[in-house]
Amino acid sequence: EIRIKAATCEKLKMEIQILDSRLRAEQQFNQEKIKKAKSERDDARNSTREALKKLATLQVKLEEVQERCGQSEKEMIAARSERAELAAEVCTLKEDIERASENVNFWKDKYMSERETRRKTHEQLQQIRGNIRVLCRIRPLLEETSEKIAATMPMPGLIRLCKDRRNIDFEYNSCFDGISKQEEVFEEISPLVMSFADGYNACIFAYGQTGSGKTFTMQGTRDNPGIAPRVLNFLFKHAEQCAEAGSERKIEVSMLEVYNETVKDLLSDQRKYGKFLDICA
Repeated sequence: EIRIKAATCEKLKMEIQILDSRLRAEQQFNQEKIKKAKSERDDARNSTREALKKLATLQVKLEEVQERCGQSEKEMIAARSERAELAAEVCTLKEDIERASENVNFWKDKYMSERETRRKTHEQLQQIRGNIRVLCRIRPLLEETSEKIAATMPMPGLIRLCKDRRNIDFEYNSCFDGISKQEEVFEEISPLVMSFADGYNACIFAYGQTGSGKTFTMQGTRDNPGIAPRVLNFLFKHAEQCAEAGSERKIEVSMLEVYNETVKDLLSDQRKYGKFLDICA
């Protein structure tokens, strides 16, 4: 019986050892689970803190966006109101433009009518004054010569030559003495240039012996231009005024020289001698 009890005790001891080892294993396993749970809890806390921080940042940004949206909405309302005002102003401006266009057309038609009347009146005046007019200009004395005055202008339109103690008078449509200016000559022939600009044929040429001042009167110098440059300036200005009035003018220029019974085109490509032209009957 003692042996049986001793065997039972040994058996119980073995079971206790087995249970103790199992208990220790379970405790170790539970401790590892607890550590893992604590680690997960710490990670969750950290994640929660970061999430809270992000949430606070997002809330701040959301408030800023809401504030901006409020401002944008106010600006949008103001822009709509301004757009409505601008639309009303545009409508008013369109009406003003339409009225101005009607006024422009009215005054343009009136201007063209008055211009045609002026053109006809101007041409009638030119016909009354004479379609062919002869002007005379006295060349001033050269400083290096001691020549005597051979021609005088005792009255407008009259040239008096002193020859062999006799006075010979010549009458012209207009005369210019030796101190006359290029502006005065151009002013005298400007009505003819205006007739040309109106569409009528016109011709201006200088005649006289060599050294009488034809080139100076017609061409002049850079600082003191003659008739030809002044006529071109007048025509170009007249063309600009016509363009502003709605009509177009086309200008073509040619320059010829008649010398020793030959005609040369001074604007040709043959710059040195000019291009010789034939006169057709």
